[in-house]
Amino acid sequence: SLQHVQVTEAQLKVTANLRYQIENTGLKSLFVRVPTNATGLRLRGDQVADFVAQPNSITNGLQLWEVKLHRRAIGKYDLQATWQTPLAEAATNTLIQGILATDARLQRGFVTLQSAGRLQLTTTTLPTRM
Repeated sequence: SLQHVQVTEAQLKVTANLRYQIENTGLKSLFVRVPTNATGLRLRGDQVADFVAQPNSITNGLQLWEVKLHRRAIGKYDLQATWQTPLAEAATNTLIQGILATDARLQRGFVTLQSAGRLQLTTTTLPTRM
């Protein structure tokens, strides 16, 4: 996955690109975990029919979503998620939570940060390997 986070004075704008390598059997739906405070979530990809939040599935601040496809996908499959996360007024720090592909055997992720306007960004704590 590659997640691009644009930081403004009022919100985080996140674009996450996931590339799946689906082997052995086709999948008619995919499951991802998105931060619970994400607003305006949009999931796009070839053959995406619908995406639905799963009830009672919040874990560690992440909500489980089912991405339903028109037909089965096998091989390489790209999925893009976009959302915004509001920031508290005059916030000086924030935690960036990313998207997780559930039921993936291996997931590698990269994050880019971009400031908008006259903001200065610094990182204090980097995530540990999972």
